[in-house]
Amino acid sequence: MWRMGNVSSSISLPASCFSFFLSITVNCTVTLDSCLSITYLHFGINYINLALQSTTFIMSAVQVLFNATPNISIAPESKRRGSWVPIRRKSECPLDVSIDRHFEAKIYTSGSTITGSVSLSPQTSITVDAFEIVFTGTSSTIVQMLHQGSTPKSSHKFLLLKMPIPESALPENGVLEAGFTYQVPFSFVIPYQLPSAACKHRDPTIRERHLHLPPTIGSWEHDDMAVHTININYAVEARGSFQTGKGKSMTLERTHPVKVMPFVPEQPPLHIVPGNPRYILSQEKTIRKDILSSKLGFIRASTGQPDSVIITSDKLQPADCSLNIDLEFWPNGKKEPPEIYAKSAAIKASTYYSTGHMSFLPDQHNFPSVMPNPILSFVLDEDATVSSSSKPAWVQTSSSPTPSPSVSRRGSENPDIGTEPSRITSRRGSKTSDIMRSEAPRYTATLPISITLPSPDNKILLPTFHSCLISRTYVLEVVLASRAHGSSFTLRLPLQIAVEGQGETGVNHVPTYEQVQANQDLFDTLPTYNIGY
Repeated sequence: MWRMGNVSSSISLPASCFSFFLSITVNCTVTLDSCLSITYLHFGINYINLALQSTTFIMSAVQVLFNATPNISIAPESKRRGSWVPIRRKSECPLDVSIDRHFEAKIYTSGSTITGSVSLSPQTSITVDAFEIVFTGTSSTIVQMLHQGSTPKSSHKFLLLKMPIPESALPENGVLEAGFTYQVPFSFVIPYQLPSAACKHRDPTIRERHLHLPPTIGSWEHDDMAVHTININYAVEARGSFQTGKGKSMTLERTHPVKVMPFVPEQPPLHIVPGNPRYILSQEKTIRKDILSSKLGFIRASTGQPDSVIITSDKLQPADCSLNIDLEFWPNGKKEPPEIYAKSAAIKASTYYSTGHMSFLPDQHNFPSVMPNPILSFVLDEDATVSSSSKPAWVQTSSSPTPSPSVSRRGSENPDIGTEPSRITSRRGSKTSDIMRSEAPRYTATLPISITLPSPDNKILLPTFHSCLISRTYVLEVVLASRAHGSSFTLRLPLQIAVEGQGETGVNHVPTYEQVQANQDLFDTLPTYNIGY
């Protein structure tokens, strides 16, 4: 018998094998004397046992390998331990939050009304000690410091609206009887501006930006281009403390999250500090026919800040971005200007976050030299589609002593940013200014381009915003190239993304905290809020 695991094979040894080994033993016994006969008898028996074991193993292996239907017996599987124990279902929470006409992908914005009810269905009679319904906005960050071996966490509840409970919603004695369902209605209006207590920064400019509602982060169906260690959540929360019939305290809490894309108005152009390494609004290049040929001339590409990109609050679809690239060409001799086209474009989303209060605007200011809390940035690039409606038409003009690129209607507030090629021009390109200041003919042209940003089916573009813990900014990178000569230019432009309101919603129509508290203009539509921190 040969065993392997739970598989057993029965093997029968042929009778000829026993006859063979028995004859050997008999012959040894007859030929030798009695002493030797006993010795050879033991030897023969041991030899037979060894041969039987070897033959049994060989025959078992042959039968397992070549027999299509061996005798196999599988041991029955033992029952799982504790499989007879009945499963005990958890009792359902008697507290539930329901929002009217809500669905998973629904997006709320500033001025949106969130109505619904909280149902209480106790299984046993309980007494209400305290009960409240609130609408909250909370931001949370985790800063992973690998070199320190710690992960600091921080959270900030920047919005808290309390809904007053109608006296008729609950029994006067406060006892909720078993088997009955009690409905408590609620109604919230998402404001345009946070209360003044949400940010205590001393700089009025920074404080004003921090008092705008931030968008939801981390809960969208598609990638919002943010790191997973930060979140901004909005939710309707219902919580209460109760007493059971046996005098035991019981606390119940239920949360219903919602997605918020707040109304973000278009901001004025950024004030770009000279030498800001984030942006390149103008760049110069030396044009050659090939690597070994002489210079054909110098070309400058410049532009101003593009208009803000507007996205819809319901479909999150961004509008196209339009740019006019101003081109200037200084030929070396009687050379013709090259053909310039828009090669590619990309949008860079930068998310800044910290566990402490950020005391600067990352897209306008440099990082402070001393920071009580570390500030990290997460940058993600996404390609955009670039197209040009027409080719640039070069026009020959007379050279001016100090040429400067034209500025678009949203040009930088710093006029020197486009006329500072010192950090771009190389040492060998020092003759550029001499040629520009000479009386040689100069050509100018304008290259209009249109850029289509990623759709919400691929990436969610959040608006440009700044809050106490989290900020989001954008840079639009445009690459220009020459068809014949292969030279390329890279412009890095600040891009602001705003969110339009629904319908006629605007700054004058969206409720603010001042209007809610004073019941001005919206007395009939807004409930009374209690704001607490």
